[in-house]
Amino acid sequence: MKTFYSQSVPGFYVEGISNLPEDAKEISETLWQQLLEGQSAGKIIDFTSKPPALSEYVRTPEDYMTEATAQKTALRLEADNKIAPLDDAIALGIATDEERASYDKWRKYRVLLNRVDISAAPDITWPISPVQ
Repeated sequence: MKTFYSQSVPGFYVEGISNLPEDAKEISETLWQQLLEGQSAGKIIDFTSKPPALSEYVRTPEDYMTEATAQKTALRLEADNKIAPLDDAIALGIATDEERASYDKWRKYRVLLNRVDISAAPDITWPISPVQ
């Protein structure tokens, strides 16, 4: 089985399985495995070099902000899901002392979470979750 790479359509192609781009060049099985293992370890495959090579992925400020936004959203959803049934118990007058205490902790956590400035990513100090 022969493996190829392309710069015009970045990727790997297997002879007989894939339609090969016009600029497809054969790559050794050893190099192909090294590239895939490097990618699994967090590096990126640079198809602009001949043959392709591994390079370090340098995360941009936008990457950090995107990750921070996703994390903040996930943490907020967790807090909302913890607060909702506790709020119901309190509103119905059937909350235990433990539920009231948990409710206050989760609401405080949600307020602190909303104050997190994601523009400071990756240097964010996240509030500590009440479950920790």
